[in-house]
Amino acid sequence: MNGFYKKASRRSYAFGAWARRLSESAPSIANPFGKSTAEDLKGLDTQTFLEVFEGVTQAQIHRTDLDSGLDMIAALSGQTQFLNSNGEARRALKENSIAVNKQKVQEDYILTAQDLIDGQYILLQRGKKNYFILHIVD
Repeated sequence: MNGFYKKASRRSYAFGAWARRLSESAPSIANPFGKSTAEDLKGLDTQTFLEVFEGVTQAQIHRTDLDSGLDMIAALSGQTQFLNSNGEARRALKENSIAVNKQKVQEDYILTAQDLIDGQYILLQRGKKNYFILHIVD
């Protein structure tokens, strides 16, 4: 067996072990890009959340910004650069393609501390496969 196949089989074994470990620790989100709910996400600890969404782009937001309430336009474009402009953020919200922690939201939605996953993360999503994580720092 050549080196390529050995590496590939090790990778698939490692992924299988990771998937088993994830399904045991968080069975309702074993497929994070599937039909998990906000309650499923909020029940995750930090390590599991970061393992599930490894490789997803992140931006840091100060807790004081969140405590006073952060509007969706600022969360999507102004402070995070998840979307390129305020106009693009408004269009996406009007198209109903934006979700916060897997729940669809409208333009008037305000992010608060109640949206936090394990006290420090918020998952933003545009469409089915475009994810972004807000990391809340003190």
